[in-house]
This record gives sequence, C-alpha cells and structure tokens, in this order.
Amino acid sequence: MRINVAIVLAALTVFAFGYANQAGAQARYTVGIPVVAGMENTQLAPLFQELVKVVGDKLGVKADMKLIIYEQGDDILQKVLSEVDSKKVDITLLFGQEYSELQAKSRMDLIPIVTLSAAGQPILANCIYVRKGEIKSLQELRGKKWAAASYRPTRYLLYKKGIDEPLDKFFGSIDYANDSPITLIVKGLEDKEFDAFSSYDSFVKISGLTTKKDVSFEPLVCEKYDHSWIFVARKDIPAATIDEFRKVLIGAQRDPDFGKFQFAFQIVQGKFQPVKQEDIKMVRQIFDLSIKNGWRKEENAFFNKYKPAKSGK
Repeated sequence: MRINVAIVLAALTVFAFGYANQAGAQARYTVGIPVVAGMENTQLAPLFQELVKVVGDKLGVKADMKLIIYEQGDDILQKVLSEVDSKKVDITLLFGQEYSELQAKSRMDLIPIVTLSAAGQPILANCIYVRKGEIKSLQELRGKKWAAASYRPTRYLLYKKGIDEPLDKFFGSIDYANDSPITLIVKGLEDKEFDAFSSYDSFVKISGLTTKKDVSFEPLVCEKYDHSWIFVARKDIPAATIDEFRKVLIGAQRDPDFGKFQFAFQIVQGKFQPVKQEDIKMVRQIFDLSIKNGWRKEENAFFNKYKPAKSGK
C-alpha cells in the first residue's frame, strides 16, 4: 500500500527540488522511489514521468525520477542503498523501520529532510481488522485465520498486548495477502478467506473505505509501530540546498506554486513537516527489539513459506 501513494509523493518531491534549485539550472538530481513490483506498470508511472518532464522544462532544471522495484519481503533498504551508493539516486524515501536499520548500520551519509504525514500522522499505527461486529476481543482471535502483507508489525502489536508468541502459534493459520491496493485484502476478509488482516490505519483511512455507509470491517486493536515517509538526501548535496529544499516543502501547502499538486496532499491527507528526533527514537527502539527477539527471522520464514513467487496473490 506504500506505493501508488509513493509515486504521488515523488511528484511533489521532484517539483519542490526543482523549485529549490532554480539558481543552479544545470544541476541534476534524481529521486529514487521504492515501489512494489507491478505498480510500475500502472498509469501513475508514465503520468509522473510526463510531469517530471513538464516541470523540468518549465524550471530549466534537470530533475529525474527512478523507480526502485521490489517484491514484498525483499530487503528494500539494500535495494535503495545500492542505488544511492552507485550515485544513481540523490534523494529517496524510507519508512521509519528502514531508516532505523540504516542507523543500525552506522550509515550517516543520508540526511533526513522532511517527513510527509499520512492521514495526518507522522507515526503509523498497525491495526488488526475484523469483519464488523463479529469479533470483540483479541483473545477471540486465538485460533482464527489471519493474513497480511507483513509480519513484524503484528508480532510487535501482540507483544505489546501481552502475547509473546509467533503468529502461527497464536492464530490457527496465517497467510500472505496482498494489500496494495488495500481493496484486495479487504475483499479477502469479506469473502471469509480469513478472519482478520493487518495493515497501517493511515493507509486504510486514505483508501476511503472506512467512510462508506456499508463498511464491512473495523479495527480490533492498534499499536504505533512505524514512521511515515522520511525523505533523505545524499550527504554530498550542499547543505544550503537541503535547507532550501526543506523550507520549500514545509511551506508547500501554502505556496501557490504547488497549486496544481494540492490533489496529491488531499489523496494522502498529509503535509510535509520536520522530522522529530523523539519519533525516530521510538521507532528505532521497536526495530532494535525486533532484532533482539528474532522477529526478523520469523518474518523471513513467513515470506519464504507463504508469499507467492510473483506479485499479485
């Protein structure tokens, strides 16, 4: 679900970066956007490519976009760093767990610029969703069928609720289910392929499904887990340029030059804002806990066993 949203965000990012660098018209910057395999073939990608060209021509700035394609379960950070280290990408975006892993690797060469909140939240809560009115407590889920496109967020959620068990021990059965777009996994719940699914609440809210009169599902329990998109820049980009970029993005919603992109803010119900160190610290503590308790190994086993060889289960 990160991912059609991420392409829209990239449009805003490239536009702002071009704006911030009008004085150096021949400077060239490439924004790397991680997208799950399959999304590169949607209408959003060519639309964005055209947008980059139009904006670049208008501003006299060479601003490009590069999609970094990954499969669910891939090491996204490794793919991103490969592009950064080969200097094919100057700016990219990471979620908080990936940024925490970057910190754990003692990588100090990517500078946080801003974050873009999702559904008004810089911190993302993972929720377990069930069919409306069917299950009333977490304990009622024991032995039921569960599915998701990720593992660790729900492992952490159960841990925080006092249940320190691998997911396949708590649930009667577990499975991988594609949640990009979110309608896919909701349909699986409605069709009773499983009794519960997990996803970030902000992404579910952005989908608009929860505002429908006949909404068929509801959150059972939630727990803060991850940080929304953090835009980072290579350290060798001039500090003054990064500062100007940050200033332009934070003021974007009030800037008439962003008028044609207001729809993107509305889609994600978000705004650019400074990255708060207390938020980064909280997410880093969750990352460290997951490594210490072996949840990444459990997650790898989950993907190896349940995720289909190709996208689109």
